[in-house]
Amino acid sequence: MPPSVFLPDRRRRSLAIRVFPIALACVLLLIASPLPVRAQGYGVSPLVRAAPYPQGDIVPEPVPIYGTNRYVSFYGPVSLNNHGTVSFGALAYLAGYQGIFTDTGPGGRIVAMEQLYGPATGGSYELYGLEPSSFSLNDAGQVAFLGLANAGFFRGILVDTSGPDNVVVQAGQSAPSTGGGVFYFGGGYLLDPGSNPALNNLGQVAFFATVSGGTTTSGVFLNTAGVNAAVSLQGESAPGTLGGTYSSFYSYLGGPSLNDPGTVAFRATVAGGSATEGLFRASGATDTAVALQGESAPGTSGGTYASLGFKANVTGGTAGQGLFIDSGGVDTAFALQGQAAPGTGGGTFNSFGNPSLNDSGSAAFQANVASGSSASGIFVFVPGSMAIYAVALVGQYAPGLGAITFTAFSDPSLNDLGQISFSAHLSDGSDGIFLASPVPEPSSLLLLGLGGAVLAARRRAHGSSQA
Repeated sequence: MPPSVFLPDRRRRSLAIRVFPIALACVLLLIASPLPVRAQGYGVSPLVRAAPYPQGDIVPEPVPIYGTNRYVSFYGPVSLNNHGTVSFGALAYLAGYQGIFTDTGPGGRIVAMEQLYGPATGGSYELYGLEPSSFSLNDAGQVAFLGLANAGFFRGILVDTSGPDNVVVQAGQSAPSTGGGVFYFGGGYLLDPGSNPALNNLGQVAFFATVSGGTTTSGVFLNTAGVNAAVSLQGESAPGTLGGTYSSFYSYLGGPSLNDPGTVAFRATVAGGSATEGLFRASGATDTAVALQGESAPGTSGGTYASLGFKANVTGGTAGQGLFIDSGGVDTAFALQGQAAPGTGGGTFNSFGNPSLNDSGSAAFQANVASGSSASGIFVFVPGSMAIYAVALVGQYAPGLGAITFTAFSDPSLNDLGQISFSAHLSDGSDGIFLASPVPEPSSLLLLGLGGAVLAARRRAHGSSQA
């Protein structure tokens, strides 16, 4: 065969050799960059639906007790882990009882439901004996929750492990470092929602609790491998407050937050100091003030924190409320009242729910909107682009449900992959739980396409040389 026939193949091989390192670098850059940092939109899909019987999805009962049970309505926020599993509170139709469940995909199950037997409690969970909005899900699929059972007046926090529930703490049990005090959870048939447990991937559980008969009235506690330890107690010194002490720990705004290294973040009121309340972080034996009432609120032109949580009210500035992130001791505002709300036709943020943060510093949140085309939505802040994106808005069609639209949202849950789960009320009167996944921006797709094309060209050139 004439040598000229081989010339194009040699040129292709030469081009592939020169371009291959660039293409490989593009692919590696794409892989190394988390999708949330490079996302310009979110694909939303339905997971579970609750509706008037018999339209709701079937409750995943191993052995149906009351016939085919179906979800009728959902309660409050959801919890999402890094495997895309969602836990949620719901009311089941035929039983007429509320419970805590995981999504109905593979492995979907009942975590706990009223009137069903809870082995660790010695009885069954009572009517009104579960708090369907007080639970936490980790990557192992374990769920920490509040429970009340009819045997021995059990009240406490349990962890469901796809097998027997493990008791973390129960009323009447000794409360460590409290001078002989015991844990007390609520009264009568009610549980204290402020005991909201926080569960990390190591199986540690942080919780608020009231204490009876000791040297303190309440505290923040951490359970590790079945052993409870006091994190911070009422009456102890509150750092940064010039002599103030912890007065009480917030309950109506939710429970503490816990990460895998065992650091606990919590809200507390303060007595006798320079601030009346604050957001604090406890690591080991050291408490640190994250933000205090009266401190400067960044981005508000002279405003100061008026009340604090993982969101904050502000006084004396250009915004009355905002969402802030503390990193390395520096507070940064990422969403403020009056700031433009993307996707709402000129609307501005009016008020916020409690945000959900992940390890990359992204934050998902629900917000009400003023003077826009939508009154409310789910939004996400992405630190890589310092931008806020709209994930779902009131008035938008709910994906997969035809002409049905979103009418209201719960606070969302965000995982480390950038996925966001939330429950929503829908225009036909039903409820739905949805999962939003980030969609790469066009430049990311271009990099991936370039890498794929050059790799294919290199394979073709390699095949020609072998021929």
